[in-house]
Parts: sequence; C-alpha cells; structure tokens
Amino acid sequence: MTAATRCPHLARLEQELTLQGLKPLRRAPPQLDPSWPQYAEWVWYDCTFDVASLSARLSLAEPVKFWNEFDYHFGGELGFTCEQCRFGIMGVHPDAREHALRVGQPAAPLFR
Repeated sequence: MTAATRCPHLARLEQELTLQGLKPLRRAPPQLDPSWPQYAEWVWYDCTFDVASLSARLSLAEPVKFWNEFDYHFGGELGFTCEQCRFGIMGVHPDAREHALRVGQPAAPLFR
C-alpha cells in the first residue's frame, strides 16, 4: 500500500494507474451529499476503466465496490470504492468522455 491510496484494497489499482503514467487530477471528499457520509476521500483520474478486466486481473473483491454515476448534462464518473477504508478511485465515465485513456486492457489501443 502506498501513502497515496491509504487503502490496501485499492493499492494494486493505483499501481496500475502509475504504470500507465497517470497522476491524480484531484483528491477530495465526494460531493457533500448526505447520502454519501461513509466516504472520506476519493481520487479522480483522467481515464476510463475497463471494470471487468481490472476487477478480475487485480482481484478486486469485497470490500471493493464498483461505482457508476452518469448524468447527461454534467458527465459522470466510474470507478471503485472501498467500503472498509472509505476510499475511492474514480475515472471518467466512458459515456461522458470519448477520448479518456482506457486502463485495464493492455492489448487495447490507448485511445478510442
């Protein structure tokens, strides 16, 4: 686990992002929404995730959950949260940003 993730359950995902040369866009608590009090910090990256591939290859399992939030007006985010550590790693929702770097499929082109 690195100091940056603060979560052993998502550390392998952060390593994958680092290997791809990505740096966090920002770190902050998720929106101040009373329905999300369980999350302490999320980190956002300028990429999209291949959720199925990453989950299988990195063995992302409980307490890690898949997060998918999309809005046609404001875009969205897609990523992973850890319910135990209250931490999340978010990427751009693929329907919101057509040209974000896709992480999780080494054989796939970097940009679609």
